[in-house]
Amino acid sequence: MPASSEHQFEPQTLPVELLYLIFENLDSSDLKVCSLVAKLWASLCRPYLFKKVDLGPYFSQKTKKIVTKRVARLTAVIKKYPYLLDSIRQVDFTLPHLLVTWYRRKVNVDGPVTNESLSNVLQFPNVQNLNIHLWQCGITDDETYRAGTRHFGWRFLLDQSIAANQLTSVSLSGLSEVPILSILSCQNLTSLSMTCCKMMDVAPSLPVILTQKKGFTLNHLRAEVVENLPLPLSRLCFSLQSITGLRDTVFSQVESVASVLYSPSFPSVTSLDFGYVVGWDNNTSFPAVTSLKICSYFNGLPRFGKVEKFDLSFRDSDEYQDQQWDELSRILHDSRLHLTDIYLDVYSDDTACSSLRGIQVMILSIKGQNALRSFGIRMEEQVNGAEEWWLTSYYSWKQLGDTLGSLSDFPHLKEASFRLLVAACLSTEDDIQEVLEKQAWDGCILHRPLQALIARMEVKVLRDVCFQGMQQTQPSFGLGPISDDDDDDDEKRT
Repeated sequence: MPASSEHQFEPQTLPVELLYLIFENLDSSDLKVCSLVAKLWASLCRPYLFKKVDLGPYFSQKTKKIVTKRVARLTAVIKKYPYLLDSIRQVDFTLPHLLVTWYRRKVNVDGPVTNESLSNVLQFPNVQNLNIHLWQCGITDDETYRAGTRHFGWRFLLDQSIAANQLTSVSLSGLSEVPILSILSCQNLTSLSMTCCKMMDVAPSLPVILTQKKGFTLNHLRAEVVENLPLPLSRLCFSLQSITGLRDTVFSQVESVASVLYSPSFPSVTSLDFGYVVGWDNNTSFPAVTSLKICSYFNGLPRFGKVEKFDLSFRDSDEYQDQQWDELSRILHDSRLHLTDIYLDVYSDDTACSSLRGIQVMILSIKGQNALRSFGIRMEEQVNGAEEWWLTSYYSWKQLGDTLGSLSDFPHLKEASFRLLVAACLSTEDDIQEVLEKQAWDGCILHRPLQALIARMEVKVLRDVCFQGMQQTQPSFGLGPISDDDDDDDEKRT
């Protein structure tokens, strides 16, 4: 039965202002549906549909081929509706997720040759977010940036977006000779992410730039597997607050600026997460960092003085030597009046006694006058010899427990957590069970070595021990079975 006229919906009756509020909260699929309701709605939806465009090649499920027609399609639409150019806020150029060797044989990432009319049509005056993702499996010279390219591809997009000077966020991967100075000079840029990229040589321009002291607006930097990142530019990043994912990155020290007085410092960075970095040393400083995370092996450390939260994650195979532990101890000692939280995540291919000794040295560097309130460690060991493992591990853990158990050395400590996972080879499981029974294992193997710390009534001590592959396995979370000694401690705390 047809609906009566009084119940029929007329799209034109809704105020345009209300429609705008609705459309700006819809995703692209819903917007496409709305654009089919009425001509008015179609015209109102178009600017929202074109806020984000992807101009990279894509894989057609129908033809099973790589298609590079997005540029031509966008050009045709823009010629018909020129006002849509002002609506574009994000441009993506991403290669399909296929084998890299297949990419290079089948995909022309340079795109078609641009003519004058195409260059004039696609200007992108209001682009704020630019994402160019090519190869993500190592740095290659195949995709080298060259200014003024005649091909419509990622180079053209980068040139046009930089020229518009409206970028707030840039994400790049798999590019070589990246124009880092041009990108950082965008007056609204706040976020820059780079993976498997190599920077353009900026040595000739640095002396003038450093002399002018014109700062950049960058707030957040992520650089993973990046080469030739100019360290002297750090003094111009006045607003940089966080650096994350700094892995396998090489900073460059530029000889031509040797006559220019500068100190490699990141004055505003408060959060730093890094792994293996080349090109900085203890002359580089992070005076404002409060949250510090170090992953894996490192080669030389900068200077810190106000670290509040320290997170260290590494494998024994990273071969931490005395020099590395001394550098870590220096960081903790310099920040001892501010340091409140320490968390360690250790994986060992054998018994972790060497790591525990290094951790002991590190903790001893802050004993006495310090602000430490929370200490946590998660350790995973691979066991070879049961008797040797018990003896060495017991005394290593006992030293750590005695150190943290001193009220005069760590007066502010309120919480300590210990999570131990012991992975035993099949040939040694029975040996470990026999050793534990001989040593009168009373529920939690860490109870006795940590007795001095557990005895501190004001400290909440969490112990979690798990033996992989053993018949009697403690839970992966929680304290495990409680012994008589544990009951006594609980009564004292109550």
